[in-house]
Amino acid sequence: MNNSKPMIALSFDDGPSEHTPRLLDLLEKHNARATFFTVGSRLDAYRDTATRAVSMECEVAGHSWVHKRLSELTEDEPIKYLSDPRTAIRELSGFETVIYRPPYGSFNDTVQDVSRRLGLAIINWSIDPRDWEVLDADSVYNTVIDNAEDKAIVLSHDLYGTTVEAYSRIIPELIARGYRLVTVSELLSHTPDFPEAGKVYCNG
Repeated sequence: MNNSKPMIALSFDDGPSEHTPRLLDLLEKHNARATFFTVGSRLDAYRDTATRAVSMECEVAGHSWVHKRLSELTEDEPIKYLSDPRTAIRELSGFETVIYRPPYGSFNDTVQDVSRRLGLAIINWSIDPRDWEVLDADSVYNTVIDNAEDKAIVLSHDLYGTTVEAYSRIIPELIARGYRLVTVSELLSHTPDFPEAGKVYCNG
């Protein structure tokens, strides 16, 4: 693998869903990787999909248990919302996750303190095509491609068919432009302090 090539980390929130296998097909076809920030309560219903993602060397990490805004919870509530999906992912994959993405990207001092106590780094993003809002493949494609740059973390959601349609074009186009499509942890492995628990990372 050519480590001198620019890298981008594609990340997908809120799944797994019925659309995730198509996304995995695309990643597999192009020998690409991505990170899936999964809602813990959905993992049982989509266990085969999540297991396939792990087998493809994609990264499966947490996105809370039921997608509540962690910054609005009482002091100790975030512990359960972060610990339960972490346990589910460990049982599914055999790996202990050290990163997660808070729902809505929302955090406060309490959430960061809990993250430090649990040994979890917080991952946000640098490119957001707002795929959940526009529900338009062309718009998602244009936003990602127009803003693509080395060490970017792209946010999208594998709940929507329009998102998968967009990525059927985004993935080969980014590769054609010379980018390696890697997991968030691989992207950030070149950052000296990663993974610092409680720290927020938006790009590499």
